Amino acid sequence: MTEQELHKRFDYIGPFHEERATVCKDGHWWHVSSDYEPAYEERYQNALCFSEGMAAVFDGLEWFFIRPDGTRAHDQGFDHAKNFRGGTAEVCKGESRFRIRPNGTVVEGTTKPWHRQPMPDLPPNEEAEEAQI
Repeated sequence: MTEQELHKRFDYIGPFHEERATVCKDGHWWHVSSDYEPAYEERYQNALCFSEGMAAVFDGLEWFFIRPDGTRAHDQGFDHAKNFRGGTAEVCKGESRFRIRPNGTVVEGTTKPWHRQPMPDLPPNEEAEEAQI
């Protein structure tokens, strides 16, 4: 497939990690194999690259981890998730930020408070400003 054909087929093509690349078309994200064919059927609102055998994806409701074939790695869902590095991944749920293992169990002693920060390029939230007065 030529570079021109790839750019017609996808809006974004990420680098290959663990034999999968993250791609996007019309706001839908998924992973492709080395032949640029879908690795699975599902499409997401966001997807990170594969790292240590899993990728974090967002389905519009929650972040969770998938295996290279697209199946969920475990049942847990999160408000935010980062890639696995060194055997653990940082995730956030509710008011807590912590690290999990590939099987989804929490690494003891890693739980910390997590407070969402407003995006710096967004206008201030008027309701939040009124609440601070």
